[in-house]
Amino acid sequence: MSRSNMGLLPIIFILHLFFLVSIFDIYFRSPIIEEPIKAVNNNLITNTKRLVLFVGDGLPAEHLFDFSSGYSKAPFLRSVIENKGSWGVSHTRVPTESRPGHVAMIAGFYEDPSAVFRGWKENPVLFDSVFNQSAITFSWGSPDIVPMFSKGPKTDHIHYFTYSSEMEDMSGKNHSAAQLDSWVLNNFKQFIQYNFSSYNIYEKSQLIFFFHLLGTDVAGHANKPYTLQYESTIKNMDRVVKELHSIIEKLFDDDKTTYLFTSDHGMTVWGSHGAGSMIETETPIIVWGAGIKKPLMSNNSVGLTPDNWKLSHLYRHDINQADIAVLMSVLLGVSIPVHSVGTLPLDFLDFSEQDRAKAYILNAMQLVTQLKAKEYQVRSQLANCFFYPFPNTIISNYEEVIYNIGKAIASLDFLAAEDLTHHLIVSSLAGLDYYNTYFQNFLLTCTVLSFLGLGAIVIAEIMYSYSSDEVIESEPQVSRIKIFILKMAFSFIFLFSIILTLVNALPRRFIIYLVLPLSLWYWTFLKYSWILSHIDVFKRSVITKIILYGLGLKLIVLSFTSRWLLSLILFGLCVWPMVNHKLVDAPKEYKLVWYLSCIGLSVFPFLPIVGGEEQLFFKIFTGCAWIIVEFTLHKSSTLKYLGLKFNFVSLTQLFFTPLLLWNIYTITNSFKRGEGLPLVNQCISYFLLVLFLGLMFGGPNTLISRFNTVSCSVGLIFLMFSSSYEAIFPLFLAPNLLCWILFERIIKYSNYSRCIITYEKMSLSNHEFRRSFFFVFYIILSFFGIGNLASLNSFDMAWVRSFVTLFSPFLMMSLMIVKVLLPFILVTSAFRFVCYITKANSTALFMIVLLLCNSMAIQFLFNVNNKGSWLEIGTSISHFVIMKSIVLFLFILFHCTKYITTLKISSSLDCDDVLRKWHES
Repeated sequence: MSRSNMGLLPIIFILHLFFLVSIFDIYFRSPIIEEPIKAVNNNLITNTKRLVLFVGDGLPAEHLFDFSSGYSKAPFLRSVIENKGSWGVSHTRVPTESRPGHVAMIAGFYEDPSAVFRGWKENPVLFDSVFNQSAITFSWGSPDIVPMFSKGPKTDHIHYFTYSSEMEDMSGKNHSAAQLDSWVLNNFKQFIQYNFSSYNIYEKSQLIFFFHLLGTDVAGHANKPYTLQYESTIKNMDRVVKELHSIIEKLFDDDKTTYLFTSDHGMTVWGSHGAGSMIETETPIIVWGAGIKKPLMSNNSVGLTPDNWKLSHLYRHDINQADIAVLMSVLLGVSIPVHSVGTLPLDFLDFSEQDRAKAYILNAMQLVTQLKAKEYQVRSQLANCFFYPFPNTIISNYEEVIYNIGKAIASLDFLAAEDLTHHLIVSSLAGLDYYNTYFQNFLLTCTVLSFLGLGAIVIAEIMYSYSSDEVIESEPQVSRIKIFILKMAFSFIFLFSIILTLVNALPRRFIIYLVLPLSLWYWTFLKYSWILSHIDVFKRSVITKIILYGLGLKLIVLSFTSRWLLSLILFGLCVWPMVNHKLVDAPKEYKLVWYLSCIGLSVFPFLPIVGGEEQLFFKIFTGCAWIIVEFTLHKSSTLKYLGLKFNFVSLTQLFFTPLLLWNIYTITNSFKRGEGLPLVNQCISYFLLVLFLGLMFGGPNTLISRFNTVSCSVGLIFLMFSSSYEAIFPLFLAPNLLCWILFERIIKYSNYSRCIITYEKMSLSNHEFRRSFFFVFYIILSFFGIGNLASLNSFDMAWVRSFVTLFSPFLMMSLMIVKVLLPFILVTSAFRFVCYITKANSTALFMIVLLLCNSMAIQFLFNVNNKGSWLEIGTSISHFVIMKSIVLFLFILFHCTKYITTLKISSSLDCDDVLRKWHES
């Protein structure tokens, strides 16, 4: 083993990337069955010849049904609820994004969460859907949604019309959100006028019109819900639906049209979506027309329906989003999509009892057919001795159950038929879940073993790093017989695992899950003698401190759900200089800055999440504060000893800060006037972004001055991405990190004369764990301190509107990631400076950081679940994904900041002379 850990870091990075992806492989595999499944024929004769599907993108049920102001934002749809049809709430699943939502509604099943990463544009849905089963489908709307269902086989009858992506302007310019829905209406009118007759639509049955209305989603991102602009967009959407309804009613005056209005997902208060909160998962569903019941009076909704909806007097139907596909299929008289997991919502249907029962058994037959295909798929991958069929008597005797259902229908015992069908449907869904998660425990066990094996390797590498050459060379000799036995044992298990995978026809990716833990633990056991013989590198006092840091990590883990715990840890940091005797002689000025910055940082976890209306005051105040701080630092006679003096870089920062403030002020006013993002301001934003990023690499050649340059650049760039109080965060973080750097140097300087760390045998001391723990804590604080939630939906489109407003998901997401990483850059730079100023092994310290992060990540791994409420499921996924993403970004930043913190830095530490004078005095 080499003393250098650098060669191991790329391997560890790849392993962490694998761990991140594995969570979706374990818990959220796609339910798609590759082998073709025969669709169950629908022989029902219904009154519906055509179906009109309206989707108000990003519209929560709360906003559509709200009546707290004494009026409805959507008067037409409100009148439909009260006079014409049935209404309710459609419950979506995570991730609450457009693609999974539309797949659930139109194809009837829930894609795995990784589907959102397959792209927003030209991402075809290559599986069965209601559109596939229809005779002909026409779609209007967004270029990111409506083309999805027109690709692949059997789609020649699906026609779509879209506007250009340039129209998806999230700046609010010229009422851009409302224009999207108006385009759908106007283009449909043109279609009726010029193309309608060419398709012979009047004679068509099983016809679908799909209108995708994106305005509410765009307005929610751009203007935020609960604003007048958002309310205006809902009103416009309602007007569009009303006009489309009127046109279609005049075209087909036969009462054979069914209308369905719903949404793909909701939206948070701060204009985002993706996770599992109620405002994101509860969407409206309104159905009226042929085959649909009229409004029913009911008192059962009291307590379930919010008072502000004023709808508790009407019967409310709650369904799952995938049920919509089954409902549309039954109404149209087409086959239910073969991968659908929806259940027919009988209460919507205005059918005879016999037709209800027949429609229900059709749903059950489709699910049983899918279950048998899934069972065959799993059975074909395993030898008989390894296969355990779904233990359910109803499924085992499903043919007899279906016979009994038919017998009950023939004898007109429809209640008994529906009851038997219900149990068959429930059992089929349970069976599908059983086979979809058949390998879950196996994959989870392999992943956990890999996690632990990697942890053991990291511990060994840390021990190697803190051992002298003499200690390493004194590695105890393990008998060749033991090594031979060890190699033979692992070789046998290795080959047996591969043969087992191949013989059972398991997916090839399973080989990775089997081989990875074996490889990691093989390496660990090969070095176990050395590890055991040198375990004394961990002093007893260090082990005690490790336990304390473990408790601190537990607090950090808990802070993902209780942010205020970060303030508790900050209180502990605040008193650190008081209880550490080596910091007694530290300058009072630095102690004061430390106390004040800790107190300031402790306020942020208590503040509400960033969202809502932009607060220009905080941004202007912060920009002015950065100018004052720069002048104050340079005028301070004490800090001049630390190399803080005017230079080209600092002058450049000061010179362009007023331009930055003017640019922010101009952009904010432009958005308020509804004029969007001016091109000049957009160019200035990109220019300043590149300029300040470049200045990080061109700072002074003294350490503290370089940190000041990095802090100022990060703070000013962060200002451009801020929308509220989070702009102030770097003003408190930077001085706190500066004090940490200097405190670590003081502690190191006091230790230096006593040579506690010797070169005969380097001991792993408390200092290494303290520095690593501080680093991990500052990283987590930097995430939550800027107003984020431990959720994938805590990001705000307003962060990037100084740079882009047209819908460009990858660019927007990249810019959002830049904002999140900016405080990370500052913290990682400080960590690099601490390593540099204390002459510590930065790679070894980073290994300790990885060990701490892994101990947190494995807790989140065990907390991940795909059961329970969608809020719990979404939160559990978010926690693990955020933690692993942070680790991956730390790998990148750790290497990138090397060029910021070491490029042309003077070999003599600029603070050594001052600290030595303080120490001697």
